[in-house]
Amino acid sequence: MGGMEFDQAERDDREREYRSSSSFKAWTVYSGILVKLAPPLLQGDIATALSIYLINLYDLQEKYA
Repeated sequence: MGGMEFDQAERDDREREYRSSSSFKAWTVYSGILVKLAPPLLQGDIATALSIYLINLYDLQEKYA
């Protein structure tokens, strides 16, 4: 979407680290696609709902980091 590229991380079997930034990047792209493909009358409501959901994810990350 918009020419965005994602780097593939190399896996190290000894140490695996969860990177929430990758999840948030993927969620942002997915959300953008959902809004873009939604009927025009629903795009605003869907974008608002997805933004609220993302804020909740950030809150959960801070609380349970």
